[in-house]
Amino acid sequence: MSGLDCLRKEGLSPSNPDSLAPTAVVNARIAPYVEDLFRWNKNTFGTQRRTREVQATSPWQELDQEDAAFQQHGPSSCLGITPELGTWFGGKVAFAMRLQAAKSGTFQFLLDHPVLGPSSRFTRCYGSAWLIRLSYKRTKLKDLLLRPLVLNGLVFRFFYANKDHNGYLMATNELYDGGLTSGPSPSHGLRNYTSFLDFFSEHNNLKSNNNQTIAKWAARTALGLSNSIPGTHLETTQIREEDDIVSSNCPPGMKPPSEMDMTDGCGMANFQFFHLLHEHLGVWKETPIAIQCRVGGAKGLVLLHPGKEENSWTQPCIKIKHTQSFLQNPAHRIIDVLRAAHMQSPIQVSREMIINLSDNGVPIDSMNSTISPLLDWDSQDAMPQLWAAVSRQGNVMAARMARESAWTARACGVQHYDHDDSSEDDDDSDEVDGDTSFSHSTAWWGDDISGCPSSLEETAMTFLDTGFHPATNPVLAEKLHIIAKKAVKSCIKKYRVTIPMSCSALVVPDVLGVLQEGEIHLKSSQRCLLRPDGQRTDRIFGDVLVTRSPCKLPTDVQRVKAVFRPELDDYVDVIMFSIKGPRSLASMLGTGDYDGDRVVCIWQPGIVEGFSNANAKYMEPPANLGDCFHVKNETVRDFLQRVPPTSPTSGQIGELQGILMAPLKDLYVVGTYSSMHDNAIYSLGYSHPTTILLAWIYSQDRNNRQYGIQYAPPWKMEPGHMMMHQHYLPRQGLPPFVMDVLQAAMQDVSNEQLRRIDEHFSALPKVKDLDLIAPWQDAEARARELLANPEQRVRDVGQAQQDALEAIKTHVVRVHGRCAELLRTMTSAAAGEGDTKSGGLMGRSIETRQDRLRRMSREFAAGPAPAETFVFGQEEVARLRASYAYLYDWTRRHGGTRIPWNVAMRELGLIKLRARKDLKPISQEFYEKMSMRRV
Repeated sequence: MSGLDCLRKEGLSPSNPDSLAPTAVVNARIAPYVEDLFRWNKNTFGTQRRTREVQATSPWQELDQEDAAFQQHGPSSCLGITPELGTWFGGKVAFAMRLQAAKSGTFQFLLDHPVLGPSSRFTRCYGSAWLIRLSYKRTKLKDLLLRPLVLNGLVFRFFYANKDHNGYLMATNELYDGGLTSGPSPSHGLRNYTSFLDFFSEHNNLKSNNNQTIAKWAARTALGLSNSIPGTHLETTQIREEDDIVSSNCPPGMKPPSEMDMTDGCGMANFQFFHLLHEHLGVWKETPIAIQCRVGGAKGLVLLHPGKEENSWTQPCIKIKHTQSFLQNPAHRIIDVLRAAHMQSPIQVSREMIINLSDNGVPIDSMNSTISPLLDWDSQDAMPQLWAAVSRQGNVMAARMARESAWTARACGVQHYDHDDSSEDDDDSDEVDGDTSFSHSTAWWGDDISGCPSSLEETAMTFLDTGFHPATNPVLAEKLHIIAKKAVKSCIKKYRVTIPMSCSALVVPDVLGVLQEGEIHLKSSQRCLLRPDGQRTDRIFGDVLVTRSPCKLPTDVQRVKAVFRPELDDYVDVIMFSIKGPRSLASMLGTGDYDGDRVVCIWQPGIVEGFSNANAKYMEPPANLGDCFHVKNETVRDFLQRVPPTSPTSGQIGELQGILMAPLKDLYVVGTYSSMHDNAIYSLGYSHPTTILLAWIYSQDRNNRQYGIQYAPPWKMEPGHMMMHQHYLPRQGLPPFVMDVLQAAMQDVSNEQLRRIDEHFSALPKVKDLDLIAPWQDAEARARELLANPEQRVRDVGQAQQDALEAIKTHVVRVHGRCAELLRTMTSAAAGEGDTKSGGLMGRSIETRQDRLRRMSREFAAGPAPAETFVFGQEEVARLRASYAYLYDWTRRHGGTRIPWNVAMRELGLIKLRARKDLKPISQEFYEKMSMRRV
C-alpha cells in the first residue's frame, strides 16, 4: 500500500481535493501522517503518540489555531485582544532556515522543522508563517539578501539582521509568475500581508521620525522582533505622556544629555494596570511592581506609580516619557511584556567585575567551596538535600519551565532553549541503523519510553527520588562524580566567583525623590538576602557596591549607601537609585539607563570595606575618542531627500535594505575591541589612557577597523585551545595581575576540591542491587518449581515460562550488544575530535545524542515478540526485561554501566520502590513542577 493510500485509508486525503472546505483546520490531523509519509515506514505509519514533548514543541495545532482565528475573527485576531479567544495569542511558531555554502561556491537554503517558540509583535500581527529567521556564517551576503526569496508561493524580502548571525525575512503581498507583481495577499484574505514599504509605513514610519538618524531608525525594527507576550490592551486615553526628570545641573532650554536624564527609559503605571496584567497573563505568582515592555512603539521599563490618586483609579493608565516613543504609531496600544521584576541572590560576578574590584582596592579571595552539598550523604535528610543541591547546580526547575512553555519563559524570568545554541555536527544527519521512521527529538527532553532524562543533573535526581543511594549505586555515584567535578571546573573555566552577600535586579529611579544623592533602596519580596551575621533578611542597609555588565571603566562600579525609606516599602524586587545629583547613577555604570538594565549589588563586608570609588574623570569620554570614528550621521530627513517616495519602488526597497543590513558589517569588531581592552588592562594597566580609550571605543559599538594578530594575557589562554597568532603579553613592571593571582589560587583550590572528590568516590564499594535482580531470580525459581511438578499441565506452564525467559534473555543480550557498540562508536568518534567528556557523547549535539539513545530504548521495549512471551503479561515482561538487563550488564562489567538505565530507567525505579514498599504514584507532569526550597 502506498503512503497516499494510507492517507486515504485514514480519511485524511479526500478523493476530490476541491471538496476540502476553505475553512478546514487540518494541520494537526494531517501533518504527523505526512511526516510519516516522507519517512515512510509502513510498520509505524500513523502510530506516533502525542507525548508531552511533542505537545510542547509541535507547531501544527498552533498553526491551525492561527488559521481559524484569521478566518473567523479577522486580521487582528492573533494579537491577544480578541474576547472570543480568551488569553490566546498567535505568532508562536518559529520558521527557520540555514544558509550553507556548497564546495562549488553556490549557496543552499536548508529549511528547519518548524517548532513552537517565543512570540513577537510582528508575528502576532501577521501570523507565524510571515517570518523566516535565516542563520548564516558569512558576512558578505548583501547581493544575495537583496534578492527576493520565493518559497511555497510566497515572496519573502530581507528586512533586518542582528549581530548573532541571524537575518529576518518577511512575507510580502507580492506574487511571482515569472516576474514580481503586487497583488492581494497570497493567503486570500486570511492575513493582511503588505508590501515591504507599507510594512515600514505602519510599524516604523520614516516621515514620523524625521529627526532621528537613519541608523537609529533602523535599529528600532528590532523592537517588533523582541520575544514578548501580549498583555493589556489600552485605550488612547489610558496612554499619557509625561516629561522626564532632568538633573538640576542641566542648563535651562538645553536638550539634556542622556546622563542628565534621571529617569531615562522608565515610565509609570497605576496599580490597576499591573493588576490587570497579572490576572490576564497568569504567569507570575504575585503582582509585579515593574515590568520591561513595549507599548505604543516605546521601549523601556514601567514602574508602579507612587500617586494615591492614580492608584485609586478603576481603569489602567500608563505614563511614558517622550524619550521612549521611538515608533510614532498611535495604533499600537497593546502592552508587549518582556519580563517582570524579580531578584536573584546570590550571584556570580564576572571577570570584568573582579578586575574592577581589584583595581579599586578590594583584596580578592580565592573561590569558596562549591561542592560540599554534593558530597554530604550521611546527615539527616541527606538524600532530599542532595536532590535539592543537584537541582540548584543544574538550574533544573528553570530549564523544565522553559521546555514546557518557551513563549512565556522570558516573562517568567527564565531562559528558553534556543535552537541556534545547539552545536552543529555535520555527521548528525547520518543514521546509525537506517531507522528514519521517527521524528527527531527536542533538545533536553527526556526519553518517554525508558523514562531516562536527558540532562546529567535530572538523571541524577531521578536516581535519587526513586530510592537509589550513591553509596550503593555505582552509576549514580559516577554521575554525581561528574557533576561535582563539573561544578569546580566551571568556576575555573569561567573565572566566576560566587559572592554570598549579593543580588541582581532591575534598576529603577526613585520617582518620589526621597533618596539623597548616592543613596539606593533595596528590598526583596522574600527573606532571601544573606546578612553578615548569617541570618536572612528582605532588605539591606549600609555601604554597598553597585555595577552592571559590561564593566570596562574604573567607574563602572560605584560605592553607595543602601537606606530604608518607608515611602518606598512597596517597591520590592528592584534596586532603586536616587534621582538627585549632577548625573544619573545608572549612567555611571557603563552608560546604563532605566529601560530594563539589571544591576548587581554587593554588601559583603570584606569586599565593600576595601573599595574606593575611582576618579570621576573616567566617566567622561577621552578628548581623542572622536578621532577613532568615521561618523556618518545621516538623518531620516536626509535619507528621504536622497531617496524620495516618488523614486522607483525597487530603488527605495534596495536603499532601505542596505541600511537595515548594517549589522552584517564587521560582526566581530565589538569582540575584537573587547579583547584589545583585556590585553591593554594586562600590559598597560586598568587606568592607562590607552585602556580607557579602548573601553570607550568598545562602548560606542560603531568602529569599522579590522585587526590581524590577536594578543592574549596568559590567564585567558586555555591549553589546547589557543588560537593561532596569540602571544603572551608582558606586564611591563606592573604589580601582579588579579586574574593571574586568582587563577593560581583557583587552581590550587580546585586541585584540592578535585582530590577530595576523587577520594570520596574512589572509596565507594561496587555493590550489586539485590532488589533489582530479585524479579528475574524469582521468575527463574518459579519456572524451575513448575518444571519439577509431577503434573504435565503444570510442567507445560513451567516450560512456557522458561521459554519466555530465554526469549527475554536473547533479546536483552542482543540489544545490550548494540547499545555497547553504539557507545563505543560515539566514544571513538568524539575522542578523535579531542572530546572525551561523558564517554564522548558530549562531542555530539544534544538532539543527536537523544535520537541515538532513544533508538536503543525503542528497540529494547519492542521485544521480544508477544508470541514468545504470551505466558506473561506486558507489565511482567517489562519488569523481567529490565531486571535481566541490570543483571546481565553487571556480569559484563563489575559495577555495571549506563546501558540498563538508558533503556529501562523507569522500570528499574519501579522495581526499587516496590521492594522498599515506599511508593507514591505521581504523574510526570506533576512531578516536574515540584521542587524543594528548604529541606
